[in-house]
Amino acid sequence: MKWLRFFFICCLLGLCSPVLRSQTPASVLENVSKALLEGQGVSADFVINSVDVQSRGSILLKGDKFVLDTEGARTFFDGKTQWTYLFKSNEVNISNPEQEEIQFIHPYAWLTSYKTKYRVKFGKAKLYRGQNIFEVVMTAKQPGDIICIVVYVLKESYLPIRLSMVGNTEDVTTISILKYKKDQLHADNEFTFDVSKYPGCEVIDLR
Repeated sequence: MKWLRFFFICCLLGLCSPVLRSQTPASVLENVSKALLEGQGVSADFVINSVDVQSRGSILLKGDKFVLDTEGARTFFDGKTQWTYLFKSNEVNISNPEQEEIQFIHPYAWLTSYKTKYRVKFGKAKLYRGQNIFEVVMTAKQPGDIICIVVYVLKESYLPIRLSMVGNTEDVTTISILKYKKDQLHADNEFTFDVSKYPGCEVIDLR
């Protein structure tokens, strides 16, 4: 579940920003990061393809807050506290993620950590589905759960439209955006779990 959260959340990060005359892999990631931090709310639908598994979901983003819907679960994060609601068991798990855990759920953790944790370079791909892209390859400097992340970013908008990640088992997971809307207005309370909306819900507080 953590990997899936990380995957699709990562591929959603992007809003419009001006195209620079001279680009480097780092500047592309910086532009995407700035666009996210400075932009309004975002909503998107996505599809995740991993080994023998395909799943769909949707997400609302606002700065470091998000609501993530995947098959069987809904996750809320208000920048500090995380609520993971499981539909089948009608229970919610509450936690305050540690720094290491945040990399799997934080909407732009991979962008803010690339300067210290990854080596970045441009890949060879220039087109994706007929659109001009930057292909940015991020390779981990130290051994860990993530070996490599490959991001396709639209040149005209700095919207990441595809992300592939290779884990330490060499399995590849790919996330693609199906529908994307920016400048969405979402109230802060949308990113917290309201137990009154889930009658009979069991609350498991892990903080």
